[in-house]
Amino acid sequence: MERAERVGTKDVLLNHSILGTMAITLACCVIILSQGWGPGAFFLLVPASLGFFSILFDILAITKPNTNIQGIAMFQHPLGDEGYMHGVFFVGYIIDLLLTVALGYEARLSPNFFAPVFKIFSFLITITFISCFHVASNKAWLTARIELFTEEKKSAMDPAADGDEDLSIIMPLPKHKKYTLWCPAQQKFERFTIINILLYILLLVLNFIDMVSQLQLNVIVVPLPGISVEGPVTGHISLSQLISLGLSTSFFVVVLRTLYVEVYGYDVEHLASVLVKLEPDDATRERIVKFLEKIRESRKADAL
Repeated sequence: MERAERVGTKDVLLNHSILGTMAITLACCVIILSQGWGPGAFFLLVPASLGFFSILFDILAITKPNTNIQGIAMFQHPLGDEGYMHGVFFVGYIIDLLLTVALGYEARLSPNFFAPVFKIFSFLITITFISCFHVASNKAWLTARIELFTEEKKSAMDPAADGDEDLSIIMPLPKHKKYTLWCPAQQKFERFTIINILLYILLLVLNFIDMVSQLQLNVIVVPLPGISVEGPVTGHISLSQLISLGLSTSFFVVVLRTLYVEVYGYDVEHLASVLVKLEPDDATRERIVKFLEKIRESRKADAL
């Protein structure tokens, strides 16, 4: 079982993972700024978005005990496994940072042959970006849940020894029974998975066609180090890349919001119907339902 220990701001700021991420970010920023990006520095918003979510989920994983109610063995996980989500975005963040650094050096060293190189780099950066969001969306859907633990009594010895007077002084050990009251697998899991996979494949194919096609619809000019804005080999962000970045991020946010509402604003009647399959004892089931109602009211009161 998890413990409802309080985690303070100092614990977050001094966490080795947070410190490591900030150190890597600072080092890469120094390198990138030394390349002389100038106005083209807005291109860094792509890896910066992954870095933001990486740090956000790292903080959420560290402060997770603060979301539990002290002394109550009920745990709500609206975002699933925050530590795993941090890992996904952190890896994507590092990959896109390194690609951006390599892009800057390539632009300075070979500006006359840079047009095809930029298309390859922007394709890799975009695919890394959307991959992080779709992997994280699927992980959140797999691991978001509501868990409840109840305590039972179980003998420390074998049941055959219960009648032995010499062993009667042995105290029974507590046994915790775990109920998974809600998870997205109960809510049309297969349909979501198919939508997520199809959307990812669609964006992957769209960006691949955009990379190899000569008819690329460019919408944003990217001034790169060593290349003027008016130059014939200036970098561009295409319409398909812009759509991919925005659509993947929006889809991820919608998934998280849906899970958050379902986990913290749960329907007691729905959970009661799930309990029928998990707990055969009517009296226990009734106590759990009343407990769930009180917890929901308590959460609403705290939100006001």
